[in-house]
Amino acid sequence: MSNIYQRRSGNNSRRHAIIWRRHRARLDEGNYLNVLDKMEGFALFYGVTGGRDYPRIFVTNLNDDGAGSLRAALIAAGAAGGGWISFTSGMSGIIQLEATAPGFLRYFDNITIDGRGSDITVRGQDAGSTPIIKAGRGEQNIIVMYMKFLGSATVTESENDDGLQHENDTTDLPTADDNFEFYWFYHIEITDTEDELISLIRTRGRGTVQECYFLELNTFSFGILISHGSADDYGWDAIIMENTFCRNHYDCYDRTPMVTNPAFTHSYNNYISSTIAGPDGRMTVITRFEGAVDSNDFLSEGDIFDNLGGGGPRWLKPTQGVETPGQVRVEGALLLNSASNDERNRSSVANAPYTFPLLPASLELRDAIVVNAGWRDTPYPLD
Repeated sequence: MSNIYQRRSGNNSRRHAIIWRRHRARLDEGNYLNVLDKMEGFALFYGVTGGRDYPRIFVTNLNDDGAGSLRAALIAAGAAGGGWISFTSGMSGIIQLEATAPGFLRYFDNITIDGRGSDITVRGQDAGSTPIIKAGRGEQNIIVMYMKFLGSATVTESENDDGLQHENDTTDLPTADDNFEFYWFYHIEITDTEDELISLIRTRGRGTVQECYFLELNTFSFGILISHGSADDYGWDAIIMENTFCRNHYDCYDRTPMVTNPAFTHSYNNYISSTIAGPDGRMTVITRFEGAVDSNDFLSEGDIFDNLGGGGPRWLKPTQGVETPGQVRVEGALLLNSASNDERNRSSVANAPYTFPLLPASLELRDAIVVNAGWRDTPYPLD
């Protein structure tokens, strides 16, 4: 890792004295903004606020477009400089995206999509290769919580349908205004898109995926990709991506997450399992590096790896193919059903630059994650 990051992160041996099970059992009582107190990782470190300081906007129907739709709410929030988007209390059903252009939803700056008090699934459109939600114009400060996302009903291996896609539309040199960063994904679940369930490509990241559920029911759908693509010639190899993944449940055979470019990735207290063996029967978590500088660090603490699919895969693997491997350090993992992991240059991997609630990896923790991760029926708080 670079000396700059090492100096900033320092030595972090402290842990919050938080009992997570009790902390998460509380309902979101009181003001609707109190949920921000549950933020952890890089999202908290960088002060993600979403639509906290902007108008509240309510979605009143399940239409793809038009007054009262989620699309209209996003556009209205964009026009206002930001917004906290909620759904009519008790609203339930599927928002089916239509094939008419653009066929996907767009983020704007300073947005929160808050599904508490409702049961909403956004489903990808059925004609063409498009994501469900896309960031590609430098959107910043995004929160998505208590939502479900589902791939197209006609998804095939030949398409390229990401779930939540965060990818700079160009390979221009990265600038502060052309870079998705500062996000918090909390209690969302994503099922069966054609490509990645979440993609973070040519971005700075600087956020947290927390207590989410990711499910693959086919062998051409993947988990989470963190990458600069092949854009190292444009200067993206100089950007260190920073992402936290905590207490998520991955039912995925691959990319949980896969990191292919300069990054500091912190994974703690996740449950990584798969009932599907990967195409080569060996990989679930991979870190690799395709740029010019070997600065890709992956820190796993208290994660649970479960080889339900059989085949003896290596669940944490620091190399793939001929790419230069990154550094991997694993602390306190629980390996189930003959799961295994690899480390590389563990002493070079920095500690996280923030405090966080770390619990010992255990069967009890596994069971708690399975119950808690993803969308939950959570009442919207009274204002």
